[in-house]
Amino acid sequence: MIIQPNEQGWAFDESTAWKLVYDGITIIFYGETEKAISTQSVLFVGTKAECDAEIARLGLVDVSAKGNDNGLDLHADSGEGTN
Repeated sequence: MIIQPNEQGWAFDESTAWKLVYDGITIIFYGETEKAISTQSVLFVGTKAECDAEIARLGLVDVSAKGNDNGLDLHADSGEGTN
């Protein structure tokens, strides 16, 4: 489910769940965490299957996946690797 932003434009979730943060077609964060997330980008919270379905439905791109040219791997501490 997409977490609606507050009146200042921030979406916030502190549940233990799979969280997907994206901007346009770019995935900013994707993983299971008990940490709170606050973002001005789109915040989707659900099961891994629901997040995977949202990624596929929207054709999102994971720039943090291994093999990219920016050297970032946002999944390094989540134990997920590439998705």
